[in-house]
Amino acid sequence: MARYVAPKNPKAYPENPDSDAAKREKQVAEHKAKIAEYETHLGCESWARRKIVEAVDNEWLAELESETMGFNHRSPKEMLKHLRSVGGTLDHMDVTELFANLQKAWDGIETPAAFFARGDKYERQLEKAGQAKNPELRLAFALATFEAVTDKQADELDHIEAQAFVLAEFANSINEQNTKQFKEMMELFKKALDSKDSPKPGNQNGGSGGKPKKKCPHCGLMVYHKPEKCFELEANADKRPANWKSVKST
Repeated sequence: MARYVAPKNPKAYPENPDSDAAKREKQVAEHKAKIAEYETHLGCESWARRKIVEAVDNEWLAELESETMGFNHRSPKEMLKHLRSVGGTLDHMDVTELFANLQKAWDGIETPAAFFARGDKYERQLEKAGQAKNPELRLAFALATFEAVTDKQADELDHIEAQAFVLAEFANSINEQNTKQFKEMMELFKKALDSKDSPKPGNQNGGSGGKPKKKCPHCGLMVYHKPEKCFELEANADKRPANWKSVKST
């Protein structure tokens, strides 16, 4: 494949036009084609510059940016060469930030699959920086997040069903090539369920550390939520799910 050579600016009119009208007309036509080629080249360079700027943080290109011209005085090749020279490795602050992002709790709004996929992205970046994967730690954070969500937003889900749901989403986010990691996660999940603090099916109190259901004075149901968190209260009207129906209307 032939190497692309950037065209030069052909200027507005051909140099040294011929005195013969027929030859001069041919020169003008050829010159118009060169102008079109050059303008196409400039358009492609502008698009490439814009995409490079959008793809990276401003700090990586700050040295190349001009106060008056932005990046228009730099070619895409120059920008890529600069990125290769300054973006080779992650420093301590980058690694610390990735760990912090990996340990952020699930907000209950983002889908579990998207939450774990984002964590996989941070994990791959850490792996490139020499940090080994830690499935036990990720499982611990997943379980901790689950506990927080079940207390606040999943009162209608049985504890064990919600736990299985969250971990199933996590398992689905694991790449098919990571079969070994998938098996390790399932073994850890099984051990967590078998521990004395995990709730057992049929045991309402959830073992020694489970949370028992209590009858709510507002809705009259056996639930996990606190009385002041009941959706029957008008104070919690803004927190009701879209498909929520009052038990008093049935």
